[in-house]
Amino acid sequence: MTGTRRTPPGRAGRMRLRHSHDVAERGADLLEQKLRILRSEQERLQRAEEAAARSWRDLLSEAESWLLRGLLLGGEQALASAAMGIGPAEVTVRWATSMGVRHPAAVSLFVPPRPSTASAPTNTALVHAEAAYRRAVRA
Repeated sequence: MTGTRRTPPGRAGRMRLRHSHDVAERGADLLEQKLRILRSEQERLQRAEEAAARSWRDLLSEAESWLLRGLLLGGEQALASAAMGIGPAEVTVRWATSMGVRHPAAVSLFVPPRPSTASAPTNTALVHAEAAYRRAVRA
């Protein structure tokens, strides 16, 4: 059999086996320590994700309520004219590696302000809807 080491007889063999056993135990301890750290990080990130999701759902509900009011007051043309000239939000995700596991580390968000050349919404409900959607995107 190639690749297998034969343990020598006697004291030298016992010493080699003891050393191999010690190395294996240290490796197992290290892996258990990494697992504990990764599990606690996973739990922390799950709590953060759940809080962000709750916040986003609440803010989205508020934004949709304002949008419905704005549509009822001004119609679809008011919404279309209020949305003219507004660019999309830009999201950048920075990744990191912790103990060999790649995960998102930070997120940057740019929500462009309403350009001065864009026409203002025709009713205040659409102004509130725009602000609420901006908060929801940030959440």
